[in-house]
Amino acid sequence: MCSIEKSLLIILPVFLQEWDKTIWLDEQACNGLRLWLENFESVTLAAVLNPRLHSKEGYKSVELIERRSRLDVFPLPYSYTPLSFMRNYRKTVKLIDSLIGTHQYLSFAIGGFWGDWGSFACLRAFRKKRVYSVWTDRVEHDIILLDAQNKKGIKKIYYFLLAKVSQALNNKAIKKASLGLFHGNDCYNTYSSLLKTSFCVHDIHLSSKYHITKEEVEQKVDGINSGRPLKILYVGRVVPMKGPEDWVEVMKNLISAGIPFEARWAGVGDLKDQITEKIRKQGMDNTIKFIGMVSNREELLNMMKESDLFVFCHKTQESPRCLIEALISGCPIVGYRTPYPVDLVSQFGGGLFVEKNNVEELTDCIINIARDRELRIKLVQEAAQSGSLYSDTIVFKNRSELIKKYL
Repeated sequence: MCSIEKSLLIILPVFLQEWDKTIWLDEQACNGLRLWLENFESVTLAAVLNPRLHSKEGYKSVELIERRSRLDVFPLPYSYTPLSFMRNYRKTVKLIDSLIGTHQYLSFAIGGFWGDWGSFACLRAFRKKRVYSVWTDRVEHDIILLDAQNKKGIKKIYYFLLAKVSQALNNKAIKKASLGLFHGNDCYNTYSSLLKTSFCVHDIHLSSKYHITKEEVEQKVDGINSGRPLKILYVGRVVPMKGPEDWVEVMKNLISAGIPFEARWAGVGDLKDQITEKIRKQGMDNTIKFIGMVSNREELLNMMKESDLFVFCHKTQESPRCLIEALISGCPIVGYRTPYPVDLVSQFGGGLFVEKNNVEELTDCIINIARDRELRIKLVQEAAQSGSLYSDTIVFKNRSELIKKYL
């Protein structure tokens, strides 16, 4: 157990795996722990152990994390149904109580209801008269409501009720916090009024060495000047909240408008097979490709660096890291307008946005970019400049300093 002085307890919505009696964690989360350890004497992570994961791909043993001797990891039970949550509640709260009592700084990520140990940790800390910070990168009840729209009958009613209960729990956890750290303006604008002290922060796991270089920007400009087809990319799960149906509809409209382009969507999800089959039947599979998961981080960044536009159709209020990663790669972000992407490019540019769910307006925006070579070049240069503002070292140091100052 870590000593209490200058120690940080974090509860995060990341999944742990267990292999050969060793805890494994995805590589980005491992990088996050490394950065927390640069800013605190010791760190304890409590996160859900997912028994459904059976692959080491993209995961790393926590034993390999730098400063491992100053890190503790506590698995929490996988409890995303009412029955499993109630069955595990008492013993999990007992563990959380003991961790709260043995750490100086407390920071909990929240979201949802069943299995949301972070929100319940907030309530336990408040009950023990401990100050804590709360963190989130999405408006969870907004996402649950979107899921409800795709359900029928009793399931639809259940999801609507779950959204209301989740909203009430998350709001209560935030109101009792001493510090709110909200990733992106979508979350900040939704939640900041619920407590006295809050900040819009960012979350990224790429160091400055991954930023697009001046030489790479020049190569990209040369490619645009050569008159090659427009290269469009999106990276994320193929699920309703990411708007894949709208995205495909935009691409279909670009084909109808005679715009030469190639589009790729990297990611997996419930809708992937259905949408891929639809594209194939409509004869668009040579132009639009859903390429599945790309787990190699450098390969993914190279795809972004080679692309002209990062087109997104996000349906909910969230702050996905992929938009920052695109800017870091000099890939302009173009999609549905919410406060988060608008803020990302507010200083230097590198993005264009339209009203949410307006497929026609987004199509027209991309057609205008495709036909205006100087605009394409300008957006690439601006995106690279906006991306230079973000690195993992900077954002984790900022959050650490806020926690130390206000807790």
